[in-house]
Amino acid sequence: MAVASVTVNYTAGCTGCTQEYRYALSSGNINTATVIPYSGSSPIVITGLTTGNSYVFQMRNVCQLISSDWTSVQTVTCEGVITPTATPTATPTPTPTATVAGPTATPTPTPTPTATIAVPTPTPTPTPTLNIVDPEDPTTYYYYALGNCNDMRYSGTERTVFGFGAPLVIPVCMNAAQINQWYSTANFAQQTLYIDYDDPCGFGENYSGVAIGRSTTQLTEGTVYLVGNNCLSIVAVETQYVQNWSVNLDGISPIGGDNPCGACDPPFTGYTLAGYSGVTCDTGENIIAVTILGNLVVGNEYGIQLYSGNTPMGDARCMTINANLGPQLTITDPETNPYSGYHITDGGPFELGQPMFQGYTDCGTCNAVPKKYKIDGVRCDNTQYSVTVWSDTLPIIGINDTFRVNDSFLNTFCWKVTAKDNYKTVVYGYPEYSILDTGCSPCDGTPPTTPAPTPTDSGGSGGSGGSSGGYSG
Repeated sequence: MAVASVTVNYTAGCTGCTQEYRYALSSGNINTATVIPYSGSSPIVITGLTTGNSYVFQMRNVCQLISSDWTSVQTVTCEGVITPTATPTATPTPTPTATVAGPTATPTPTPTPTATIAVPTPTPTPTPTLNIVDPEDPTTYYYYALGNCNDMRYSGTERTVFGFGAPLVIPVCMNAAQINQWYSTANFAQQTLYIDYDDPCGFGENYSGVAIGRSTTQLTEGTVYLVGNNCLSIVAVETQYVQNWSVNLDGISPIGGDNPCGACDPPFTGYTLAGYSGVTCDTGENIIAVTILGNLVVGNEYGIQLYSGNTPMGDARCMTINANLGPQLTITDPETNPYSGYHITDGGPFELGQPMFQGYTDCGTCNAVPKKYKIDGVRCDNTQYSVTVWSDTLPIIGINDTFRVNDSFLNTFCWKVTAKDNYKTVVYGYPEYSILDTGCSPCDGTPPTTPAPTPTDSGGSGGSGGSSGGYSG
C-alpha cells in the first residue's frame, strides 16, 4: 500500500471561502470521484493507494453556492511514500455593488504539484485496489475476471484415416461449442475425435470471462466456485480499479480436485426451447414452433406437429422457417409437464459427414417423409419390455387390448396397448414394426394363443432420421 502526502500553500482570497478536493485513478473518471472537504491542514494525507498506480488530484474554492473551476489535472505516480507539493493560488473577483446576496468570487487556483518517484517497488500479484465505491470502507479488496466452466477447453486428438499411408493424428484443445461444431461437420468414415475431459487446457488467450468477482482475500487463478447455477473459474487478476463487480467470492468454498471445472456440478435447470417462426407448406399459415435441437437453417423446411401435452392434436405437417426467435422458455420435465403447441419433430435426414438438423430444401421432400399412426405397448409377461408399432390406417385397437408384433421373434410374445395416437406422426426408429394380429392371450402370464393372422397393415421400410429401434427392454 502507498500513501500520498500533498502539501498545500493556499490563500483563499475571499471571506467565508472553503476548499475541497478529489482524487481518482488516472485511468478512471475523476468526474465521478467523491468530493472531500479540505480541513485547512497541510499536508493532505491520502492513504490506501496502490503502489505502482497513477492518480489524479484536483482542488477548488467554494463560496456558498459559487464554486471555482477545478485546478488543472495533476498526475501523481505512487511508488512507496511520495510528497508532491501543490501551490495553488486564488484570484477573487470583487463585487462592486450590493445586489448580490452573497459574495461573488471566481477563484482560480492553479496548483502545480509534482511527484517524486522513489525506486520502483515490485508489484505483487494480485494487487489489492482501493475500494473507492465506498470511501468510508477501509477494506482492501481483490478483483478477478471469472470464466464459465462451460467455456473450458479440453485436450484431445483428432485422427484422420486416408486410403494409403499412416493416419494423421493432430492434438487439439477444444471447448464444448468447438466439439459440437466438429461433430456437425466431420466425415465419420475417415475422422474420429477423442477428448480427455480430465485434462483441461484453459480458456484461451483472448478469453476475458463472463463476470467480475471480488474477495477480501488473495485467490489464485484456476480456482473454481459454484455460484448459483454456474461454475465459475478465476481466469485473470484485475490489477486496476474495478468500478462494477457482480460476484462476491467471500464465504464460498472452492471446488477441489485436479480438474475443478470437471468436478463442479451445477443443479439441473431444465431444457431450453428455442422458437422459430415460419409458414406451413400446405396452407401458408403463420406459426411459431419450438425445439430443443441445435440451430436450424432459416429458409429450409422442417417437420412440425401440434401437441397438447404429450398428445398429438393433428397430423404431422411441414413448415418453411423464416426466422430464429431465440430461447423462448425452459421446461424441467418434458414428460410430466410438456409444452403444448407446435413442436419441430423432423430435423431432416441424417447424412454421414454432413451437419445435422439441416432440414429439407423444399416442401415436397419434407411432405414425402413417411407418416403413420403410432401404437405403444408392453409385454404381457414382463412390462419392463416395450415396443412401438406403426399403422398406415387408424387402428381400431384400444388401450389394454392385446396384439402380436409382425416379427419372427417378437410375435412369440403377447403385447398390451399402453398408448396410441389418433393422428399421423413422422415414423422414427428402425426396424419399423407393425401389428401382426390382435386378441392374443390376456395379460395374465399365460402362453399366447396363435390366432389366424389378421394384419392391420403391411409394415414399412423405416422412417427418416430415427435414433433408436422400436423395441426396448
